[in-house]
Amino acid sequence: DTAKASLIGLSLGGLYAALIAAHAPERVTALVGCGAVVPFVPPHPHKSVDVVRATPEAPEGWDKFNARYWQTDYADFCAFFFSRMFCEPHSTKQIEDALSWAADGSGEVLARMSLAEDRGPYPATEEAYGRIRCPSLWVHGERDEVTPWQMSEAAARATGGEFQLWAGVGHGANARYPARFNTLVRAFLDRHTGTPPPVKRTRSQRPKRALYLSSPIGLGHARRDLAVTRELRILHPDLEVHWLAQD
Repeated sequence: DTAKASLIGLSLGGLYAALIAAHAPERVTALVGCGAVVPFVPPHPHKSVDVVRATPEAPEGWDKFNARYWQTDYADFCAFFFSRMFCEPHSTKQIEDALSWAADGSGEVLARMSLAEDRGPYPATEEAYGRIRCPSLWVHGERDEVTPWQMSEAAARATGGEFQLWAGVGHGANARYPARFNTLVRAFLDRHTGTPPPVKRTRSQRPKRALYLSSPIGLGHARRDLAVTRELRILHPDLEVHWLAQD
């Protein structure tokens, strides 16, 4: 029942969002791609169809981007893939979240999708992108090993949209730098669609919150951190504690 929407797509989701904007332009008010797949630009060599269809005996590195290996050791592939998706230092949280979500899938499904010959009735050509009439924004990490940044550059050129290349950033810019990404998207939508800013809560409405950074160094630190938190809750019974801890 949603007549119109602004679409935001990560990676392959950026392709799907662009196809909707090209073939149902009356329903898309704005388009944002993050590390988007753009099929009329060549992929990284390590993600070519030949690599996906190969039959390596003991793949290492990006040779694991391979349909046979996905079905043989899906967990190891995911561990490798997300370590390269989030190539920036201190990305433990993003990698752990991605691994958790990936556990809902399987190597067989991934292989079937990637090897499918029929991609549907809507070809993702440069001409199709040229039919996109809504405002568009294309964000890409300069260190993206999953999709080359030239894809977003070409999409922006074909659509007459905006292009931002983020230095030192990998494939998951929206998850690795959420405040920067969300602020950018919010400003973009406000300029082009008049999206109202979110209602700000007053300080009195907010629960008391603390972000506790718990160090893994030292055997007694976890016990100490719990003890400190218990004392804080004596002083502030309504305190909500969020933990950022490593293994």
